[in-house]
Amino acid sequence: MSDRPDIKAIRARFEKSKEINRDIHTWRSADIDALLAEVERLEGAAKWLDWLEYNSLDLRCLNVPTGGDDYDIEWIVIEHYMAAPHERVVSERGARTPLEAIESARAALTATTGSEG
Repeated sequence: MSDRPDIKAIRARFEKSKEINRDIHTWRSADIDALLAEVERLEGAAKWLDWLEYNSLDLRCLNVPTGGDDYDIEWIVIEHYMAAPHERVVSERGARTPLEAIESARAALTATTGSEG
């Protein structure tokens, strides 16, 4: 190894640039992983929306009184019929999220028809 100050300075800059490049690669990898996770999440959401559309179902939220002037939200899935009652709840009541309501409806319809629709 050289003791010359100019060589030491060049070597230090080279080592620093290697660190910077490693950090940039790490940041890019983290960004790519986050983007891939978001794409997967959105593809899953699209699958559920397609299922609702294919089966002509509604996803609705209802106000559930908790006392006083306060309310919680409950999600349900509605199926449509030509005969009365025209709208029928096919998910279990009490779903805290839209996904819970959709999964409940899928399970109920699968149990009833033997097909996921």
